[in-house]
Amino acid sequence: MSNFIRHLAHFTHGMAFMFFIIMAIRIFPFGKKNRIMHILFWVMIFWAFIELKDLGYLLDGVWSNPYVSSIHLSFDLWCVPAIIVLLFEVISPQWTTLRKVVLVFLPSVLLTILFVLTAHEVFYTILVVYSNVVGLLALGIVLIASSRYDKFIKINFSYSDNMTLEWIRFLIVALYFALVAWTLINSWSTWLGDVFFYIFQIAIWSGFYYYARKHHVISTPNLTELLSFKNDREKPTDEDCNSTEENEKFVVDLQRIMEEEKIYLNPQLNISTLASAIGTNRTYLSSYLNHQLNTNFYDYINQFRVKEACELLTSQHNRTLEDISDLCGFNSISTFRRSFIKNMNETPVEYKNKYRNPV
Repeated sequence: MSNFIRHLAHFTHGMAFMFFIIMAIRIFPFGKKNRIMHILFWVMIFWAFIELKDLGYLLDGVWSNPYVSSIHLSFDLWCVPAIIVLLFEVISPQWTTLRKVVLVFLPSVLLTILFVLTAHEVFYTILVVYSNVVGLLALGIVLIASSRYDKFIKINFSYSDNMTLEWIRFLIVALYFALVAWTLINSWSTWLGDVFFYIFQIAIWSGFYYYARKHHVISTPNLTELLSFKNDREKPTDEDCNSTEENEKFVVDLQRIMEEEKIYLNPQLNISTLASAIGTNRTYLSSYLNHQLNTNFYDYINQFRVKEACELLTSQHNRTLEDISDLCGFNSISTFRRSFIKNMNETPVEYKNKYRNPV
């Protein structure tokens, strides 16, 4: 049984190496137009190198030599800065520069060099502790910044498909779990642990590729601004404030353009477009929605879309939910369902059936 597990570990190791090579080849064409995919390409190349480097453990005496094996493991920990660079680019487009990449990698590289030159185990221990602490810090930053990124989306856009970062929050937790698992596996080395670790890596990076390919990059506040972005209730400046007469006209114009012109039927509607249509600015409109109506732009627009959907569901029974979703301005059927349930406390199908077959 032990031989089977050992051979299985070698097989999954080879499978992981080939996976990262194939991923790099698959991603390469997209990297020319997409910075996230470009960085992901290099991360996949680096991961393939890590897996290739580990083939050295098959040589006699490598694993049993603490100095040589620790050098191998030190390179593994360079994965932490690689992941940080990738995730920060997702959260804050254009974040990545050569200078920032060097600064992120520098501590790990220096500690590895010091260990190689001195053979003092303390440098390796510091590297392990440093990598776990920095990984935990990055976990907190990504969770906070991505949550505020999503808040920014709902303040400025009436749609969020392939724009929000729920997926990145799940993956950063999974990646940190992988880091902890790596630390434990190398403390209590088992072939079975290696098997699960290689499979877990493949699953994580498959998920990352899937969501990164669909992710729609938009212009957002930079990482520092996201971390200091406390809430979505923007307050207008003195220049933004209008007179009572202008305020009344603003409310009338907003109602007219929503109820008569039905601007919400535009699936690409954003707050700047609506503000321009009623002759005001984005900050004032956002403040009005937040402070006077106690909502955000995303929920405000989708309330009208759901109301429109309710009329179609009760008057045009032959239309499919996909048709109704499109006609009401939703970008996807999933967003339509979520918004409908949020506003009506029931699914579109339940609502349609209730009015088709009234009690």
